[in-house]
Amino acid sequence: MSDSKIDSKVEQLKGSTEEVIGKVTGDQKVKTEGSIDKVTGKVKEIVDNIEETVEGITSKVKESMSRNKEDE
Repeated sequence: MSDSKIDSKVEQLKGSTEEVIGKVTGDQKVKTEGSIDKVTGKVKEIVDNIEETVEGITSKVKESMSRNKEDE
C-alpha cells in the first residue's frame, strides 16, 4: 500500500473518530469536521486508485506499441 493510500485511510479514520466524538458530546462543529475529513480521505483514496489504473493502462499501451514495432 502506498504512502498516499495510508494517509487517506488515516484521514478517514480520524474523520470517523471526530464524527463519533461530535455525536457523543453534541458538538455539531466537531461532527461536521469529522464528516469532512472522512469524505476528504475517501476522495483521496479514489484519486489514488484512478491514478494507479491510468498508470497500468498506460504501461500496457506502451508494451503493446513496443511489441507492434518489433513485429514490423
